[in-house]
Amino acid sequence: MRHLLIWAGLLVTSPVLASPLYSVPAPSAQQIAAALAPSSGPYRVGIGLPLELDSAVDGVWFEQDGRRVWEAEVFADGADALSLRFSHAQLPADSTLLLRGSDGSRQGPYSAKHVRGGQLWTGSLKGESVTLRMDAPLNAPARLGLGTVYYGFREALGAPSKSGDCNIGVACGAANPYQNQVRSTVLLQFVEGNSLFSCSGLLVNNTRNDRTPYILTADHCGIDSSNQDSVQVYWKYQYSTCVQPGDHVHRAPSASTSVSGVEFLADGPSSDFTLLVAGSAANPAVLPSSFEPYWSGWDVGLLGAQSGVGVHHPSGNEKSLSIFDTPVQPALADIDQNRTLTWAVIWAQGTTEPGSSGSGLWNQDGRLVGVLSGGGASCASLNEADFYGRLHIAWTEGLACDQQLRYWLDPDFSGALTHDGTDGSSPARAPSVPACNGQVALGPSATPAPTPAPTPRPTAPPGGSGGGGGVPGICLLGLALAGLRRRRGLVG
Repeated sequence: MRHLLIWAGLLVTSPVLASPLYSVPAPSAQQIAAALAPSSGPYRVGIGLPLELDSAVDGVWFEQDGRRVWEAEVFADGADALSLRFSHAQLPADSTLLLRGSDGSRQGPYSAKHVRGGQLWTGSLKGESVTLRMDAPLNAPARLGLGTVYYGFREALGAPSKSGDCNIGVACGAANPYQNQVRSTVLLQFVEGNSLFSCSGLLVNNTRNDRTPYILTADHCGIDSSNQDSVQVYWKYQYSTCVQPGDHVHRAPSASTSVSGVEFLADGPSSDFTLLVAGSAANPAVLPSSFEPYWSGWDVGLLGAQSGVGVHHPSGNEKSLSIFDTPVQPALADIDQNRTLTWAVIWAQGTTEPGSSGSGLWNQDGRLVGVLSGGGASCASLNEADFYGRLHIAWTEGLACDQQLRYWLDPDFSGALTHDGTDGSSPARAPSVPACNGQVALGPSATPAPTPAPTPRPTAPPGGSGGGGGVPGICLLGLALAGLRRRRGLVG
């Protein structure tokens, strides 16, 4: 479909005309049903629909306060939320793009620094319409070419809408001892193929304490160099008061506490980890204090956590808390057809859900020990186990720098097995990302000894409704193999 209205080269001296409206058809019931089907990947929250819109010939231009302004409105019947991909984005100096949702919420302003590879991805806005407003100097060659509208459907067209009632909001009293872990946790939204997905992640510290914005998430979420430009990282997406998530109407995360775009650095299937940096390796994002960021500490020793907490975004919604008070157990789990070395945890309070994948597991000392891969836990299955890829496996999972965490989180090869987090209040050097290019990561080794064979545990049921990110085939395999490590095809 082309457009309902075309305003060719129109420039008026005041905004006397309403923004031209361009409609995109809603997805079919078959498309929605296919999108909602259980999958082994990340949590799908939207479907991409084509809509070609070029500011050179579409929309309306007008002059205001000595500047050129372009406006257009996009409408998608029944959408819960909308986000956009501009296949062409030219925003010269002092030019910005602002999006306004039908509920008055905003995303942006976006500028040249948000354009990656000539394209621009935006955050989501609640509702079925969004107004685009580009503001530029009179003689600036500003131009936008819209290519895709991502139709959010999780609270539309009969789709399941809310995370379960047993989730614990991070403003509730149970979360008070864990606010550093809450501040570390982020929501990730990104494009893969023709869909919009959601996973959880966390901000993680390095031994230089230089506030490099490393983001850790799950490998099975599918973020890599092919879709890194589309990633939106959101901080502070949470309730400000103690409200159970199942009883609350969800809002869209705010662009005012987000970073647009990341760079892929490393991953490993044997521990189901992916490491990203917000911004790019050459120009890491500098996180403002308004984000209230916390760079999580970590523990890559062999001992499993005796108790602790998980913080995550269930069903892609506001942050929730899960608490465990019995020791985790080592387990070998089948994650996306990969044998993944995990910690199995049973929750005493709370749970996880699809969309929680990639979130952290912290031990009794508040240090990170794992990243959520999947499991059977849900509000309907409170006694089922969840499985977290073990951080000590990810530490030196492969020999190359893009197959391990140690190269990035201990860049001076100090040999540290534990490190504390930081909230940015202490002096720090400028963020810096080491060069990698896939070379072997040399330096003193902090590789732990092989994990002893664990005591067998019951098998987790396949097709569970919970378990951190839509990994329905989670099953506990032969636990005597828990010492197995796979390094990109090498076993050792």
